[in-house]
Amino acid sequence: MSAFVRAEKREISWEDVYGTGSIRHYGGRTKALQLAAVYAAVSLIADMFATLPQHFYEKTGSTRRPIEAPPWMLRPAPGLSPIEWRYQYSTSLQLRGNAYGLVVSARGRIQGVQWLHPDSVEPISTDAGPRYRLNGGGELESPYSQGGRIIHVREFMEPGSIKGLSPIRQFARDFELGHNAAEFGRRFFEAGGTPTALLSSKTARLTEETAREAKRLFLESVKDGGLVTVPGDWDYKKLSIDPAEAQFLATIKANATIVGVIFRVPPEDIGGEAGNSRTYGNREADAERFNVRKMLPHVARYEGAIGELLPPGQFVKLSMDALTRPNLIDRVKITTEELRNGSITLHEVRAREDRAPLTAQEIEDWQQWYSTTKSESESLAESISTAITKEET
Repeated sequence: MSAFVRAEKREISWEDVYGTGSIRHYGGRTKALQLAAVYAAVSLIADMFATLPQHFYEKTGSTRRPIEAPPWMLRPAPGLSPIEWRYQYSTSLQLRGNAYGLVVSARGRIQGVQWLHPDSVEPISTDAGPRYRLNGGGELESPYSQGGRIIHVREFMEPGSIKGLSPIRQFARDFELGHNAAEFGRRFFEAGGTPTALLSSKTARLTEETAREAKRLFLESVKDGGLVTVPGDWDYKKLSIDPAEAQFLATIKANATIVGVIFRVPPEDIGGEAGNSRTYGNREADAERFNVRKMLPHVARYEGAIGELLPPGQFVKLSMDALTRPNLIDRVKITTEELRNGSITLHEVRAREDRAPLTAQEIEDWQQWYSTTKSESESLAESISTAITKEET
């Protein structure tokens, strides 16, 4: 008897819902994440996405009102916080082009969603639409929109396909180049590929013991910072890394730039190289492009997927404004202008700053205080403005 049938007879726990044998948890590391540039790009996007403020709304006609988050969103999967849960979604979508969610229900209510490892899910195209085989099992799962338990989010789709393309597979040669460069550098330095100096005898052929003793005396003298005194006639030559052998450093940087292009991340943020000189304006424009080109589609796909799990008329919105939040001074100036031109109310301003609404008495006290304690700079500004207005008229 399944866990979902038992739920009708008693209270269920997460262990009852998931069981121990229905879904395998895959261990091991994703090879692409062993590349520093890939790890930096994926974790940057996932961190920004997972920490965005999340709000739920109900729409009636042309108006919408805020509502409480569904209870299951406070603990969307066992052992995971909402931030960690969204992080899993983001990494799956970025690395594999697909995010598969198993919807767990009890008594007709959603209890949570578990993001499945992409290797454990096989999408299959049928006449009735996509179906999903889990862990190589025989029974096929249907999409949640058709009464099943699977939600499927895709990032890059070709016409006629039901599965998103994996960037790791599409650009395997680029990632492999990065691995090869990093592995070459590791072997080079671990093996001491090029000695730092060469000490050779000009006179006799040295035995192994004599050579070892000469090296010891030389290193001790150099370490002490004194005069090098080694018996015999010797020749010392300082060596450096051959430019051709050091080329892997440039290769790693170039590969990081390619990774930045693949994941739509500014290359210099993940160890790559920018295409032109950097100024504050360049960096600000890069941030805006990153938010529009990468974060906005990433957020919109998530909102659409979660919207399918909510009752009709309800939807979720992630606050993209958090990505462009100005500093305190600029925020105050913007808020002041919004209040002056009437585009926002005092209640909305306080809600945006996570402050409770003012009571009627507090508003009256504040207006009384403000009318009698204007700052000198504001009084001066009003005087200047009045003077200019009189001159113009």
